[in-house]
Amino acid sequence: EDAVFVELGQESVVQRFTGIENNYTIQYDQTYHAPWAMIGWQHRFDGGNSFKPLVRVGGGAMETGPMARMTIGVEYDLTRNITLIGGIEGMSTFYSYKGQWFSTQKAGITYGTRISLR
Repeated sequence: EDAVFVELGQESVVQRFTGIENNYTIQYDQTYHAPWAMIGWQHRFDGGNSFKPLVRVGGGAMETGPMARMTIGVEYDLTRNITLIGGIEGMSTFYSYKGQWFSTQKAGITYGTRISLR
């Protein structure tokens, strides 16, 4: 089962900038709480039962620049209209400082619930 999705969220991202200022190497670290939006593709492997492995990939943007996400997980149909979702997710975001591009990667556990209204 393939699907295209749109997703919105907020996330804390550590950003690290390095460069040369006044002949000194400098480094700035900041944690940025950023809203984001993305569009992606999802494939669910339907094994004929309530547990369905899934793969999701998506690309989008934060206020600071482009981002990409990938999730490998499982869905469990609790009822016909309620599905629990869990998995491992990786994210990469890109941002610019004084014309130079930097990136941050992070990985973690993701979980959620989908409620179908049809």
